[in-house]
Formats: sequence, structure tokens, C-alpha cells
Amino acid sequence: MDENGLHIVLTLTTDRKRLVAQATINIYYRRIIYKEIAKLEEIQACRCTLNVAFKKEQYHRRVATEKPLLTEAHKRARLAWALAHRDWPLWMWARALWTNKASFSTGGFRKVYVT
Repeated sequence: MDENGLHIVLTLTTDRKRLVAQATINIYYRRIIYKEIAKLEEIQACRCTLNVAFKKEQYHRRVATEKPLLTEAHKRARLAWALAHRDWPLWMWARALWTNKASFSTGGFRKVYVT
């Protein structure tokens, strides 16, 4: 926004193309927020203006999704193991060591968007 509280529109196609080029360099830059991309390009604009600029260049943000944790090969290997061990007697299962693994983040719960 300018000093009067009005949204400034990025009318220069070259500025918009610079923003898109910066935002799509690699996987790291595709996850950076628009304000950081603008800062790298030394363009001052509010979030709303940047959203409009990217939309005019037909670039949109989507929520990043995680890849599945198990591949088909993992699933086949797990099934083969289970079938091979399904006839174990109880005393053998009692000697099995089971672990729970968990990961967590203390960095917040905001969504990650990708350009």
C-alpha cells in the first residue's frame, strides 16, 4: 500500500516477470512467501498487490502436500514380512521389540504454499 492506504498495482510486466522468475528458480524459492521474493527483487508492494501480480502472470499458490511415506515397494516388503511371520507362536512375538517413532516441529503450524 502507498502512504494513503491505497493498493499499488504492479503494472510493469517486466517487474511481474522478474518476480515470477525469482519465485520459480528452484524448490527453495517456490516456497518463499511473496513478500520475501519482492524484497529480493527490491520491489516494494503489499501481499495483496503481489498476489494480483502473480495472478496476472498466471502463477498461483497451492498448499504444499507431503509425499506418501510408503512406496509400493515398501508396502510389498511389509506384506511379505507379515506373511512370513504370521505363524509365529506367542512366545516369539513376546520377544519382538516394537518402537514408535514420531517427529514434531516447534516452528509453528502455518501452511506452506508452493508457487
